[in-house]
Amino acid sequence: MIPYLPATHWLASIHHDGSDLHVSNPYPRLGERVRLRLRVSSSAPVRHVYLRTFPDGEQAIAPMQPQSVDPPVSWWEIELPILEPVVQYRFILAADDGIWHYSASGPAAHDPLDAFDFRLLADYEPPSWVHESVFYQIFPDRFANGDPSNDPRSEEYDYRGSRPVTLPWGSQPPAGQHVSLTFYGGDLQGIRHRLDYIQSLGINALYLTPVFTAYSNHKYDVIDYEHVDPHFGGDQALVALRQALDEAACATYWISSPTTAATGIPGSKLLTATFMRRKRSSSPSIRILRATSPGWACGLCRSSITRVSSCAAASMRASSPSSGAGSARPSRLTAGGWTWPTCSPGKAPAR
Repeated sequence: MIPYLPATHWLASIHHDGSDLHVSNPYPRLGERVRLRLRVSSSAPVRHVYLRTFPDGEQAIAPMQPQSVDPPVSWWEIELPILEPVVQYRFILAADDGIWHYSASGPAAHDPLDAFDFRLLADYEPPSWVHESVFYQIFPDRFANGDPSNDPRSEEYDYRGSRPVTLPWGSQPPAGQHVSLTFYGGDLQGIRHRLDYIQSLGINALYLTPVFTAYSNHKYDVIDYEHVDPHFGGDQALVALRQALDEAACATYWISSPTTAATGIPGSKLLTATFMRRKRSSSPSIRILRATSPGWACGLCRSSITRVSSCAAASMRASSPSSGAGSARPSRLTAGGWTWPTCSPGKAPAR
């Protein structure tokens, strides 16, 4: 990705996303053909455009055709057959000033990583409620401190030679303090106490950064996938938030903490996501889905906000032909604790 690109540069005019204007069918069936369109300035020095795909793990490059020119833009098109459950693609532009690559990360002079490819999922049906949801993403430690008694203390642990410190809200971190171990005490109680404020903004869905037990403030370095971090209030704080959801008439769905991390097994990854779905019941529940297939793929199509939301809601599917379906096992957190229908959770490392 080019770090700085003036708006007047022709590369800034390149655009593709997951909307109907650029993808004829964002939710194709296996075997269908989808028309893809790439927009570029009509004055750009582009001579040829190619679509780069990766069928069966082998690179394939096909020429796109110039279509309409409607200054200030022109369009290039191609039909893409959907022959795999997950189809990834990006674009290559041959211009007077060189060869350029365009993926979901933007234009680049070098071949980008496959991780930034656009993606289409075959036979995927997004949940209907996503289209009616307005999401609000929260980094819990930086949102609100609802219970100062659970704030991290420096004597609690040492992590890579540094210790955590909890600062007064709004203060600047001291020089030399590890950024990931600088806390402000935000927790799930703080979110629960401010649901009225969140709803006043027209929000009806929450997207939290990870809440599982971890040493850092961002919680992406999870050490225990079975429990909510005690500095966020622990499991019961999540149950209380879920109960508050039922009492909030305007709240529809709340989604919490998609997290990816390496499992330590070569070639494998772990995808854990916690979903809270509004349901009037006496026993609030949170569903955990875990996929451990070496070929997992999350339906995170970086080409549209709607599909990002859809991904967060429920699209984990295996992409490796040899791996079959990713193994998924649901668990349930109720007001009485965790229950596992097929197995018991393993003991997590001590904090």
